[in-house]
Amino acid sequence: ATGATGATGPSGTNGATGPTGPTGIANFYAASNTADISKTANSGVSAIPGVTVNFTPQKSTVYVSFSASGTYSGTAEPAQFVVFTVLVNGVPQNGKGNATSVGEFDDLYGSHNTWTGSVFVPVSVTVSVPVTISVDWDFQSLSANTLHIYSATQTNANCALTILE
Repeated sequence: ATGATGATGPSGTNGATGPTGPTGIANFYAASNTADISKTANSGVSAIPGVTVNFTPQKSTVYVSFSASGTYSGTAEPAQFVVFTVLVNGVPQNGKGNATSVGEFDDLYGSHNTWTGSVFVPVSVTVSVPVTISVDWDFQSLSANTLHIYSATQTNANCALTILE
């Protein structure tokens, strides 16, 4: 037969405390274009109006999220695209952009004139040094088409930059 269970012994000492984790606080910075804007094909690279964020980072890596969508006017072309480039203090960041086709033309369905592009990338910055993050755009087409972002007048268009730190 088994006898009665004895008293529980004393507890051992606690183990070492691990390192303190991040505070869990995130900063968000945002800018968006709220006007209708247009860009003529093959007119060169330029800044997107209203899509610039100035801040002083508290961390060495921030995350850049940018999206835009719209339409174009002109001739349906099989080879036209819009390029978005992320800039830090006016310097283009290699591997931090997006190129997307604009509209579509095929022999089966005809054409449509919508487009959308987005990017979400990490960017290195210097802690406590003010920084400006912005986005440039360029529109390339075989025809003299015009790209449009109707942020002010259409619910299906957008142009926004968000920085997560």
